[in-house]
Amino acid sequence: VRRLNDYKRFTMAVGTFDIARLKQLVAQGLKRGASAHTILDKMRDAADGLYKPRGYTTHDAEMAYLAKALGGPRLLFMLNHSLAGLPSARTIRKHMQVPELRPSVSQPTTAEIGANITSFCGPLAVPEPLPRSGHTLVIDGIAQESKARYDATSNQVLGLCREHSHMLDLRVLSVEAVKAIAAALHGDSPCCHYGSEATVAAMAPFRKDHYTIIPIMVSPTCKAETAEELAEHILMILRTWHESEDGERRHGPCWSVGTDGDAKFRTAKFRALTSKTLERGTPLHAKLVWLRGLNLQVGPYDVTADADPKHIFKRFNTLLCHKDGILVLDTVINRDVLAGHLAKQGMSSEKIVGLLDPNDPQNVPRAVQLLRSVIAIKHINLQPESSASRYRPDEEKEHRALSLLAEVYNTLLTPFITISMSLRDQFRQLIVYAHLAFYLYRKYRTAFMTSQLYHDTQHVIKSLTFNIAKQQLLEDTAPFYIIQLGQDRLEVAFADVRTQDHASNVDTLSLTRKLGTGCMISNLNLKHPSWNRGHRRLKFFENDGPDHINPASWTGDVTAGSVSLQWDWAHGYSQAVDIL
Repeated sequence: VRRLNDYKRFTMAVGTFDIARLKQLVAQGLKRGASAHTILDKMRDAADGLYKPRGYTTHDAEMAYLAKALGGPRLLFMLNHSLAGLPSARTIRKHMQVPELRPSVSQPTTAEIGANITSFCGPLAVPEPLPRSGHTLVIDGIAQESKARYDATSNQVLGLCREHSHMLDLRVLSVEAVKAIAAALHGDSPCCHYGSEATVAAMAPFRKDHYTIIPIMVSPTCKAETAEELAEHILMILRTWHESEDGERRHGPCWSVGTDGDAKFRTAKFRALTSKTLERGTPLHAKLVWLRGLNLQVGPYDVTADADPKHIFKRFNTLLCHKDGILVLDTVINRDVLAGHLAKQGMSSEKIVGLLDPNDPQNVPRAVQLLRSVIAIKHINLQPESSASRYRPDEEKEHRALSLLAEVYNTLLTPFITISMSLRDQFRQLIVYAHLAFYLYRKYRTAFMTSQLYHDTQHVIKSLTFNIAKQQLLEDTAPFYIIQLGQDRLEVAFADVRTQDHASNVDTLSLTRKLGTGCMISNLNLKHPSWNRGHRRLKFFENDGPDHINPASWTGDVTAGSVSLQWDWAHGYSQAVDIL
């Protein structure tokens, strides 16, 4: 009878009182062998605020860390004192250490980059090494506040441009030393500048999981640097990763260097990564030498240049929305022509205006939707039953040009957004694009696409080809995801930096701290994908596709060994010839 009464009292207490961390309270009672009566007393004390159960799980600590990182200490304080009962800031500081990222005080050095590699990849950060994999070096710039900050760790002034600050002693040794720095910035003859942008370099693994970026360089710039100087920085980073005990030797080699469409980065990659021809007699050369038309120029350690696919889609979108348009089959396809054909698809005028808006060039979902709409034009019936919808001869000519353009876009876009495609089919499709683009660019030159865009798209396919071959040599049973090409993961890190707190602007010191925190956030989002809604403008789709396209969502067979490079290259070439 007493047990029955205790049971009723227990259910009554659960239904009546707001008890924080009830699961932990009951679990601790059962662990100690407490009776139901004792547990009920503890529940009453907890409801009155006289008792708070301890014993936080890893899940609790990770959720508390994200709450503090994304919402700030006040949100964590509220959740700590609410029914959620998350750990306090002091508790998570004890159990979750953020790796320290050292910024480059002046010109980046091997010592600074090596220290960051050890901080993020060494035994303390990664006690159990993951299987070796290939990496891509991703580089991009992020705007920062033009101001100096004192770094107590190094006792130096941060935030000055790397191009000119090497002439100064930035150590804070005396008042006179600080005045000398101020005079160099604001004197009658200034010889140095604040950094208006920070160049961030990070390693991004090619893996199914644990593919968060590893930041290894943060360096402010006044943007006076030449492409040749930037190329030297790229070579130094590659050399440091290759020689570091905690870099290539522990985690795997760097296979490519990915950037956005910035002209200076493009020139720097060309100078650094086309310095030699792939060495004959090597296993990699044996795999690639038979691929007709493949450029075999590489950089040190056989590293190739890469570009970001999402930036490429946005740039194609910009060409379509421009009044000058694109020349295909001696027909100009511009915004007005495209609007007419989209209307014949049955698309509303409001949607057409939204798709062809030239003032929104950074919207990836809209760019993808426009390219998909062009692809769909190919399947329009030119002679429908309704005479009002039939095509005139001039419109039929435009439709033929659009149909060829649709083939170009389909072979480039589909491999990145169709999660059921195998790596073999993706590779074949992109080889078709490479040959179609080569033919059309040779015939129409910059009237078809800009030389920079042609350069970047072909580099994506060259880098993919090399990387598949390298993955086959490293571990051919491992998967390779083409969606990990480019520097999209670094842009996600920048988005996290901007949204971690109310201060969306950063300086050099706060940027390094937020990048370290951002790596922790990304790792936890990978571990708990349901906690992360992503960033809208970095997705491929808005409402009509998967919320997240990532390795976990990919269903096609992307095993590297499933690709026959020579056979599939020839198949792609033949398919391109058939289309033309």
